[in-house]
Amino acid sequence: MPMYAIMRRSVVTTREELDVAGERSNHAREVEMDGRLRWIRSYFFHESDGTIGSICVYEAEGPDDVREHAQRANISADEILPVFETVVNRPDPQPAAV
Repeated sequence: MPMYAIMRRSVVTTREELDVAGERSNHAREVEMDGRLRWIRSYFFHESDGTIGSICVYEAEGPDDVREHAQRANISADEILPVFETVVNRPDPQPAAV
């Protein structure tokens, strides 16, 4: 399956809202879409306005499946970028304590 990076701007404002959005995403992906896409990983960051954004990596049949997932989960998919190659220099480090 092709891989996509999805930029989601200003998804939520709190960690609790992030958890709820994750639950909606999991339900949409696992129950409603029956394996048409696969979540690989997500990176979360603070936007300049204090909201939380993300960059998520998925395998999907195509960008339409990524868009459908976002609609079903009620989350944004501001940019959907096809990934043509992955280079891993080292595994992701453990997040630093905040």
